[in-house]
Amino acid sequence: MQNLQTAIYIALALNFIIGFFFCLAIRNALLQVQEENRALPMATVWLLLIPVFSLIWIFIVVQRVSQSIEAELHERNFEVDEKPAYIIGMSYAVTSLIMIFPFPALLQFVFGIAGLIFFIQYWLKINWYKRILKDDADQEKTEEL
Repeated sequence: MQNLQTAIYIALALNFIIGFFFCLAIRNALLQVQEENRALPMATVWLLLIPVFSLIWIFIVVQRVSQSIEAELHERNFEVDEKPAYIIGMSYAVTSLIMIFPFPALLQFVFGIAGLIFFIQYWLKINWYKRILKDDADQEKTEEL
């Protein structure tokens, strides 16, 4: 029983740490977006750390982060995919939500692996957009000098 409790505490701590860095990545991406283009206040990203609530909130975060990045890229005259990172983010959100429903173990495993893959892809895509926006801002500053 003690080993199970320890394993649960470790899993919860790891989940929180990963969630913290995920929220930080989204926040850092939004920092590269001018305030008037942000469809999501940066402080609300941290609501993703609230268990259960985050299962619904992630849908809103994905949609609004996508809108924010799209608006910023348009303003900077980039060619923009419609709804940047939206499909991957929504795929992650849907698979996360599906995981709370009781399915046979094999389906749970498949949804779990798919959710993990979508989560990693979404995180990487958000970081990619952050780098694009940051590099563009740095280049503009260099050109001004």
